Amino acid sequence: MGLSWANQCFHARFGKIKGLSTRKGNMVLLDHIIDEAKARMIDEQGKTNTTRVFGEEAEKAAQILGVSALIVADFKQRRVKDYKFSWDTALSPKGDTGVKLQYLHARLNSLLMNSGVELDTGANTLPLTEPSALQLVFHLGQWDECLKQSYTELDPSIIVRYLFKLCNFTNKCFKELTVKGEDPDLARARILLFYSSKQVLAEALTLIGVQPLDKM
Repeated sequence: MGLSWANQCFHARFGKIKGLSTRKGNMVLLDHIIDEAKARMIDEQGKTNTTRVFGEEAEKAAQILGVSALIVADFKQRRVKDYKFSWDTALSPKGDTGVKLQYLHARLNSLLMNSGVELDTGANTLPLTEPSALQLVFHLGQWDECLKQSYTELDPSIIVRYLFKLCNFTNKCFKELTVKGEDPDLARARILLFYSSKQVLAEALTLIGVQPLDKM
């Protein structure tokens, strides 16, 4: 090619996506897939009473959610593996999906905004002694290692699988670690833990091309 960087290029093999079609037919173009994902997310918004966005904001959120669902559904597979696509699975708010990851980010944002506890990034974390808290702390500490492995192997599924574990560990902390009404030192330590989880989640989502939602 005569270019200085040409000898650094190589083909990264990837698998096939099976069963992908839209309600308009079997001829699949990317813009049709994105429009389909957005339309389905708008349908879902109308079926739930927990929606926090309306009008143009709801339409924008549906677009972002649809794209998030598609990216995560694809990237959670090993790069070289063939897989069968399912709209119901990809757009589900349950299980290992992009919608669930976005819901976690919005929930963390709501907690930080409404906890009544001021964030102190220098807070003492010694009060974090519960197994669920320590499990989350340890997992957050593995983020750099995960990033390096994904880069080395050219495989985004490593990041997505890390995020699914982050989601599970954080949701466990939601159930077990209250913030309001706790001793101030303990509350500050816990809010810092949730803040750290949100920061890593947002960074990882952005890295794989997903815009984190603060509410949905």
